[in-house]
Amino acid sequence: MSRGFALVLIVGLVSCRSAERISLPDTGLARAADGRVAFVQATPRRLVQTSLEEQEATELWIASADGSNARLLVSGRASDSVERAIASISSPRFSPDGHRLYFLSTAWVTSAAVHAVDLASGRERFVAPANSLEIVPTGPLSGCLLVDQHRYWPNEGGSYDWTWLLSSDGREIALAASDSDGMERRLATWMSGHVPTDAPSVVRALVNGTARDSSGTPTPRSVPQTSPICDASR
Repeated sequence: MSRGFALVLIVGLVSCRSAERISLPDTGLARAADGRVAFVQATPRRLVQTSLEEQEATELWIASADGSNARLLVSGRASDSVERAIASISSPRFSPDGHRLYFLSTAWVTSAAVHAVDLASGRERFVAPANSLEIVPTGPLSGCLLVDQHRYWPNEGGSYDWTWLLSSDGREIALAASDSDGMERRLATWMSGHVPTDAPSVVRALVNGTARDSSGTPTPRSVPQTSPICDASR
């Protein structure tokens, strides 16, 4: 066999393999606006040590809607740093512009952790502690994260679990809902792309374009698919 023919054969085999479709799970799919899907793959034979106990490493995959062009994004791993360890991946969520994929991973005893993957570079990073994860899909706060966080009262003792509005890098923007003010109703309002009428003043200022950044530049009024209020990369 000539070297040229062998090279063509290898390239052909690789091309065929990359075009193979995989079987997508029936449940737990996250869908991007462009049709791509993300899902978690179990790894029952591969465990990693976490701050809790050994748990399934699991894997996070992305593929076309028909299962073609499947690509492994994140594989569970142990680490001395809780923020770097990944196991029992769940709740994959695309950003509205499809540039990032967020997910939850086992972390602390009282809290999981949000991580994000840049889909262009493949870079994965820790975002914030959280026990739930939703991404505002539309409106002036599109791309912001809504997460439940377990926090402790500073002086009184005890703890509480409220929902917070975060930017894409995990920066706290405002309280989104507490357990005493109609949490489900307020969360439904945020997720519909609207801002509750009694939202914190800082949120209303940002949305109205009156807040200024550290340089004194007014926050833009125009809202693209991922709002500049929520997108820390802007």
